[in-house]
Amino acid sequence: MNKPQVLYHGSRTLYEILSPHQASGHGEMDNFHGIYAIENRRIASFFALNLHGLTLDSRFEIDFDDSHQAYLTLFQTEIDWDTCGYLYHLDPAPFQQLDMYQWLAKQDVKPLYIEKIDPLQFKQWIIEKT
Repeated sequence: MNKPQVLYHGSRTLYEILSPHQASGHGEMDNFHGIYAIENRRIASFFALNLHGLTLDSRFEIDFDDSHQAYLTLFQTEIDWDTCGYLYHLDPAPFQQLDMYQWLAKQDVKPLYIEKIDPLQFKQWIIEKT
């Protein structure tokens, strides 16, 4: 399979160089030590949002609507609409594909470009549930 021209990584924190970290996710492929990236710009942007869990049951889910557009559902979770995050545009060369969506790099990666993400530009794709 050919690698995409660019991959994306979202973060609430601004870094000059991305370094591998231990992930803790829901699925088997979500717990590696590395830098996760994805081809889908919107999904990566969701990870740039400043989210705050309100209870021990707090969580979020990313899903797709009937037209295959990604949206974010928040459960017992607040979003800070006033704090921007960062979307990293990355060279795919150091990344290996994990599954249909996720890519992983196990070494430091210097972004090609860093884009500031205003959470309000994604408001139409966010559902808040209590």
